[in-house]
Order: sequence, then structure tokens, then C-alpha cells
Amino acid sequence: MGRIFLLVFTGLLICGSTALAQALTNDNALITINPSTRLTIFGGALNNGDLVNKGTLSLTGDWMNVDTYTPENGLFILNGTDRQNIAHNGQEVYQLLIDGEGEKVITSAMEIQDTLDLMDGVLTISNGIIFSVQASGTVVGGSEVSYIDGPLFHQGTGNKYFPVGSNGNFRPAELINVTGTNPVLGIATDQPNPDPTIPLQLLAVSDTRYWQLIHQSGVYDGAQIRLKVTNDERLGSDVDIQDVVVTSADSIGGIFLNLGQSQFTGSLSDGEVTSSLPAFSEFYAIAVEGFAAERAL
Repeated sequence: MGRIFLLVFTGLLICGSTALAQALTNDNALITINPSTRLTIFGGALNNGDLVNKGTLSLTGDWMNVDTYTPENGLFILNGTDRQNIAHNGQEVYQLLIDGEGEKVITSAMEIQDTLDLMDGVLTISNGIIFSVQASGTVVGGSEVSYIDGPLFHQGTGNKYFPVGSNGNFRPAELINVTGTNPVLGIATDQPNPDPTIPLQLLAVSDTRYWQLIHQSGVYDGAQIRLKVTNDERLGSDVDIQDVVVTSADSIGGIFLNLGQSQFTGSLSDGEVTSSLPAFSEFYAIAVEGFAAERAL
């Protein structure tokens, strides 16, 4: 099937296996994408009506939803090779797939009901925007070529995975066994971690990067935090894996207190460290524990 230009002014029911368009404008109409049907748009789309997605909606350009998007059980694919600006008007998506290597910039709130799948392309969250996954939803994927630059929020309790990164570096985090009442928690990472204050019980705190834990709403009763360990943390030479710990502070440049290590997997160049104590502060960094006798003196 060749590409077509699709401009919608009246109701449209999309059936069959595939429908192609170079652009889509829904002007006060009802568009329904049926199950087992894929609507592929080789360009941008404007929804100024009601779009019901029971199948698959895929686009390579910008998305602006100014009216109503009904997710049903539909898959929404962002697979542009260039920057895509995504304004979803604070509404829900059932499944979201990030593909196509281009940057995807979220410019208004969006909530994932079921699955967020990071395959290819960086998902950038604009300042002040809440991009969240519902309590029953899951996040899969994440790599050096596909991560979330900005805060990702998870709702609910249990284990929560945050495939975040910044400045071309994928540095995921995980909250282990979140407890509380309807907590909504977000994690982002950034670099550098300027001038961390190091207590005597620590030999070094990484100044390469930090992770930020954001308590958005609900009651949060605690969780262990697991951070990515890489060889760019500049922790010093001859570091033993058993001495690598998670630290936390209430402010950038503040005193980073030792949360210990309950588990370490992998290596110092590609590993993960899990805290012993629960994570209640706002900022976190990788560190090495040990008593610095010369600083004590």
C-alpha cells in the first residue's frame, strides 16, 4: 500500500491490517483504530476530536492532543528518527513504545496504564512535567541508546524500575519493596555531583553524578534503593567491592550519609549496589566506606 495524505473532518473507522498517512488532522471527529489494525503516520498528527485506539498508532513526527485520546488496549509507538514533540494533554496511554533513535520530548503530562517499552531513542521530560506509570504498569528496556532524561514517576508499592540517564549516560535506579499508602515516587539522575560533603566514615563520595528521589504524593514508608555502578564514578584506586555503598543527602553539596550495602552484583565497571538502610532523603550517590584516619587527625 502506498503512502496517502489523510485529513479527517468526519467520523472515521479504521479497519484492516494497515493504514498509512503522511499527516493526520482530526477536526472534531471520532476516529477509531480497531484491534489488529495499525495506523502509521509518516509525519505529525493533531487530534482535535476523539481518537479511540484499540489497535496500534505509530507516528514519526510531532503529536498534539488537544481533545480526547481514549487508550482502550492500544499501542502507541513513537518511532521518528528526528526529534518528536509530544503533547498529550495530561491523558493516559495504554502501552507506549519508544523506537526510531530520535529524541522524544514530552511537553505535557502523560500517564502509562500498562507498559512503557524503551527500545531506541531518548525520552526527554520537559521541566515540571509529570510522566508516570500506574501502579499496575511495568517498565521494560532501557540502554545507552534508550533511556529517560528527566524524572520518571511510578505509582504504588513493590519494586519499581527507573531506566533514567543524562548527558548520554544510562544510569538506572530501582526502588526495592516500596511500602506506604498510594505513594507516587519519581527518580531522575544528573551530573556532576558538585562538592559533596564527606563524613569521616567514608573514604570518598562520587562527584560524577547523583540520583534524585522525588516524593510526589501519597504516604511513603520507605524502600531500599539500588544504583548503577560504573568505572566513571572516580572512587579512587584499589577499591574493594565490599566497600562500595549507597549514600544520601538532603541537598546538593550536603553531607552524604552512609546507607550501607546489602548486595553488590557485577563489577566496579558494570555493577549494581543496593542499600542496607531505606531511602528517605532526596539525593543519592555512590561512595566508598572506611574510616579516613588522616582527615580525623
